Amino acid sequence: MSRILIIDDTPEIAELLTFALRERGHDVVSTGFTTAIADLVTHERAEAVVLDCSVYDMSESLFDEIRGDPQLASLPVVVITDTPDEAYFCLWEGFGLDETQAWWDRPARVRTPHRAYHLLTGPVAAACVLPTPVEWRCASLWWPADQAWLVATEIDGYLTYVGAAQAAIEAVLAHPSLDAVPVRPETPLDPSYG
Repeated sequence: MSRILIIDDTPEIAELLTFALRERGHDVVSTGFTTAIADLVTHERAEAVVLDCSVYDMSESLFDEIRGDPQLASLPVVVITDTPDEAYFCLWEGFGLDETQAWWDRPARVRTPHRAYHLLTGPVAAACVLPTPVEWRCASLWWPADQAWLVATEIDGYLTYVGAAQAAIEAVLAHPSLDAVPVRPETPLDPSYG
């Protein structure tokens, strides 16, 4: 059993997370955003933190404060989105799927300098099966309604980029089944060749 600190300004989300974690045997303390995060973590003797990232600047600064404190730097931090059932997906028009042919006159489109996309909505879990489960094809761009992160898969390449709070990026980098490397805006298009 771990002592977990939940920091979330949405009472319904905090209540749901508290219930779920307590059901799994954890001791849970819940609070809204605070500027005294280090003191709170120490006072509550938290062994992990669940941080809502719907207010990006606030969650990023709280995460930075935790990582910047030598006593807390190794504390596990989980960053969540408040809107997993409400997400946006850009599906490249050039896939030429039968399902998308009926969408050509739809006004819900996104254009970038070299691509045009159909804009769809649904739960985050639908990203890999839009509009049909074809193994090599998924949404090209997708993000939750709270804009906590963005996933972008290049159509002509094999890379997927994730833009998110540092805690989320660290979780991706640490995941044992993902081949992930950190990149910066100045990183070459394919970092493995750099």
